[in-house]
Parts: sequence; structure tokens; C-alpha cells
Amino acid sequence: MASFLEGRGRPPGDLLNALDEQLLDQIGQLERQRELVARLRIDADGPGLGFDPALPFKALTEGRSESANEAWREQLTLFSHLLSREDLAKLYGIYERLAQESDEFLTLGKKFDALGPDSDAKYIDEMAREYAKCFENIFSDFIDILAVPEKRKIFKIVHAHTMAGVNASQRKMLSAVASYMG
Repeated sequence: MASFLEGRGRPPGDLLNALDEQLLDQIGQLERQRELVARLRIDADGPGLGFDPALPFKALTEGRSESANEAWREQLTLFSHLLSREDLAKLYGIYERLAQESDEFLTLGKKFDALGPDSDAKYIDEMAREYAKCFENIFSDFIDILAVPEKRKIFKIVHAHTMAGVNASQRKMLSAVASYMG
């Protein structure tokens, strides 16, 4: 900004006041986001959300690997920053429904955690089909939240985060699930 202002003289006071007000708003937003992250770390309600966004995740992560649980927490944090309150409430509803069938999802999750370099292609494909079948009833709900044009960037960020946190066999399985569902 300094290079822009050089040679232009002092900007008018109303311009500086407007810039200062914008910066204060941005600082306030960042402080609220940091507060939400801190509250999520201790499993408290997200400020102003009216629900505990981490509660369904607890039922879906019991007995899972630490890396899987960390990925869930990071994903929840991403969603809390990127989605509106309305979309967060919808997402919470999806995860509540998943939590009601947590035994099935935990079993699948543990199988997913166990995928590694020695997992063969046939087993990966069988798992992908099992995942696709299990998630088919809620897949459209995720699409309604994340795959609409104005939220493509959010979907890409979450997808990139997910793919960066898994091994090659898990990536193959997730790609196969997407092909079966899409």
C-alpha cells in the first residue's frame, strides 16, 4: 500500500477511516474464528451455533486411528471456517444421522485406516463398493451442501485436505468411491 500512496499525497481522512473500519471488521472475524477453533479443541459448543459441532464426530471416531481422528477434527475446523451457519447445521444433521449408525461406519472407518501399501486392488475396490453402498443415502445431502457452484472452492479445499492426509491405497479407495457414486 505504501508504494501505491507514494507520489499521491496523503489520502483523504474518509478513505483512511473506511480502510480502518474494514480492517477492524476483518480482525473481529479472525478473532471469532480463533475463538471457535479454541472451543472446538475442548469440545465446547461453537459460539452462536446452538449445537456442539463435534458431538457426532465423537461417535464416528471411537477406536479409529489417531491420524483419522486428527483428520476429522481438521475437517470440522475447515468446515467451521468455510461454511455458513445454515450449512454447518445441515452438515451437523448429516453427521448426526451417521452417528446413529456408528457401528457400521466405525467398522468401515477401521478398515479404511488399515489400508496400506500391501492392500491389493481387488480389496480396495470391494471396500469402495461397500463405502458407496453405505453412503448412498446421504451422499446427495453432502452434494447439496458442497457441490453447488458457489461452493466448489470449499469442496476443492476439503477434498485436497482429505487426499493430502491419506496414503496411496486410501486415495485409490476414495477415488473409486467417488466414481461409484458419481
